[in-house]
Amino acid sequence: MLTRRDIGVLMVLAVLAAATALMQSYRAPPLPSHDRAIRLTISQHIAAFQRRDTQAAWALASPNLQARFTSPNGYMAMAEAHYPALFEAQNFDFNARAKRLGQYKQTRVQNLFLTDQRGKGYWVAFTMQKQPDGSWKIAGCQLRETKALNI
Repeated sequence: MLTRRDIGVLMVLAVLAAATALMQSYRAPPLPSHDRAIRLTISQHIAAFQRRDTQAAWALASPNLQARFTSPNGYMAMAEAHYPALFEAQNFDFNARAKRLGQYKQTRVQNLFLTDQRGKGYWVAFTMQKQPDGSWKIAGCQLRETKALNI
């Protein structure tokens, strides 16, 4: 025969099982295609920097950025001088969806948190431009060291 205590324990277990099932069934909504494309472009850009692949990094830069630096080697030299954390990225995390930049539908800002090989944290904001062919290219980058931890 079940005691009141047994029934109480069974009820607690039932509630915990239901809560666990509910938590496991929750899934974040899928990202829109532009967010997936932007994240892929940024990931490929960081990977190109890490490989020191000048041509691949250059190919992901927007036409405006390419016009500003005029050559792949000039672009890579600027990036190495001003954005060393991108070359030393140990890991990075996109903490939110890309945000439209003001009234410009074809320009978005994607923020991420990056940790370099020494464990330093950085907030990075990539400005992204949608190209006529539908691809997204890097149009700018702001990098700020932080003491925040990515937990």
